[in-house]
Amino acid sequence: MDTLLQDVRFGWRQLRRTPGFTIAALLALALGIGATTAIFTVLDRVVLRPLAYPDPDRLTMIWDTNAAKGLSHERISPVTFHDYRSLKHIFADGAGWWYPQVNVTEAGKDPLRTNAVEASGNFFSVIGVQPLIGSGFPESTFYSSDLIAVISHRLWRERFDSDPSIVGKPITLSSIVYTVVGVMPPGFDYPNGTDVWQRLQWDFAQHSRGAHFVESLFRLQPGVGVEYANAELRALTTRLGGEFKATNADWGARAVPLAHEIEGYFRPALFALFGAAAFLLVITCTNVASLLLARATVREREVAVRAAIGASRARLVRQLLTESALLACLGSALGVASKAGADLSAGMIIGPPVIVGVLAYGLQRVRVREVLVT
Repeated sequence: MDTLLQDVRFGWRQLRRTPGFTIAALLALALGIGATTAIFTVLDRVVLRPLAYPDPDRLTMIWDTNAAKGLSHERISPVTFHDYRSLKHIFADGAGWWYPQVNVTEAGKDPLRTNAVEASGNFFSVIGVQPLIGSGFPESTFYSSDLIAVISHRLWRERFDSDPSIVGKPITLSSIVYTVVGVMPPGFDYPNGTDVWQRLQWDFAQHSRGAHFVESLFRLQPGVGVEYANAELRALTTRLGGEFKATNADWGARAVPLAHEIEGYFRPALFALFGAAAFLLVITCTNVASLLLARATVREREVAVRAAIGASRARLVRQLLTESALLACLGSALGVASKAGADLSAGMIIGPPVIVGVLAYGLQRVRVREVLVT
């Protein structure tokens, strides 16, 4: 242990004696590690971690498909929604919603266009998240004429100043007065950054099978897989196509896990970006290794003297490894610290290629100078 501490102290003195080399190496490592860490953090939060809902692997969305029209991701008809929901041996329950255009208007404040959905009464129970404040929608009926709404934590905080007594108070949505019955937990804004969930006020069954404008979320029965659910949906849609040829012919349906639906647009790009960041880290490490080799050339006389006074080859290798490990630890610490600043994200992605190029150019100049001095 004493020898190791001695190597660390000596390595630290060596780094302090060459501030130009130390700063260049640490800057390259910090940018490379910071960029990779930042991209992996985003990848972990968006793709790798499971959704923050109970049994997220059982949550699926159903989309209508029509091969003849080239449609594979179409919203479903409100009438066929009930046909899908009737598959009780496949789905424990299903919730549906559509997107009205909503403005929040209050006296003394500018109107606010907000993302809103008009959802069935079982929406929150299907997804498995209940309001943080208030009771939310009554689940006794799928739809109701009650003018009630649940708001997001963000809207509650920014528009209503985190009023703890917000439940039971009126909120005006597109000139219609609703009553607030709940505030959702922080971070919950499903679907699509929603801030207002209105109570569904009409019967899905009283509509046309040819209208496709409803989105849905279904919770699978325990032990039922997505493949089996899709097989049952194919059988159902085939039967419906024969019974309702005018509206359901050529139409099918497919269930997609909610996690894949949310990640679908971002997964390929994030993995590609992470691969680019990892490749950038390899380039950074290669350039730092080249700097270390150039520095080793300058230290040939020092190594020869230490070997002449009795230092073994293992002792010399251990000292050099200790110095490299110390440099790597310092660079990693700086990289993680730089990643913590959100405003540095763009710099960590764009900056490393520029820095690496400058370091590569500087490395060539150092090598030429060393050759001339030798």
